Amino acid sequence: MILFKKEFIDKILNGTKTETRRKGKKRWNVGAIHQLQLSWFDKEPFAKVEILSVEEQQLLEITEADAIAEGFKDIMAFWTWWEKQYGHYDPLLLVWVVKFKVVENLRDGAVESDEERHNRIWDNMSDKRKRYDDYITGGDE
Repeated sequence: MILFKKEFIDKILNGTKTETRRKGKKRWNVGAIHQLQLSWFDKEPFAKVEILSVEEQQLLEITEADAIAEGFKDIMAFWTWWEKQYGHYDPLLLVWVVKFKVVENLRDGAVESDEERHNRIWDNMSDKRKRYDDYITGGDE
């Protein structure tokens, strides 16, 4: 599973976002298929992707073409987003560059509203809580 922000769904599904930069340890292997989701609690993925390559690089190595493949209009837009997302831009930071292609669109073009997503996730969590409570208390006896 790979998590993405809602702002990237359309760009991923229409093929204009084909790579992502990630901090932390390497969690992807070339050729693997991963589901894309909006959060850990969101059990309905919006796409499946195949990992095409995984490389380590410093943030300063990003090119204009890379920024566009990240789904941004240019490198400045990428830097601005990174600072907003992580609080600062460290050009020497080592990140994983994960390149991917969509192998299955699980949304069929429909993008749910924030309210629909919230309700779906809440219902999913409520159902799990009820099952847990039933297990602890012995069910509906």
